[in-house]
Amino acid sequence: MVETQNNKRGMLCILELIRTAGKVESKTKLQKMMFLAKEDEKVNHGYFFEKYLYGPFSFDVSSDLNALERFGLIRIERTTVNLEDNEVERFSFSLTSEGLKFLEESKNILEDVDVEGIHRIVGKWNAKTLNEILDYAYKKVNKLS
Repeated sequence: MVETQNNKRGMLCILELIRTAGKVESKTKLQKMMFLAKEDEKVNHGYFFEKYLYGPFSFDVSSDLNALERFGLIRIERTTVNLEDNEVERFSFSLTSEGLKFLEESKNILEDVDVEGIHRIVGKWNAKTLNEILDYAYKKVNKLS
């Protein structure tokens, strides 16, 4: 199902983040929490982030989210909203029962320190507004430049 160990570690971190959150209400928020897991908590998920349109972004996280959906491990809910006469697609992410089973069967791959770091990031940021996490992530990524 998941092809490489490096790729698998990152995917497991994404699954753990979604499991811990219960639901992540934005693709942007999920990207920023993965970035902050690496930067603030030193989570070893293996993803590279670069400055992009809305702050730090990982093309591999984006690709792996699509793969996790194809594998049936996460559910991506897509809704269209009208913002100032523009239709915008919104995404929310949740774990499927297969995703939970896969995570449980593979939990020995993730270090406890990484799981704990993910839990701290979700606890700190998942309930915050998107603007709050964007402001913090922008500042953080600008310090890296």
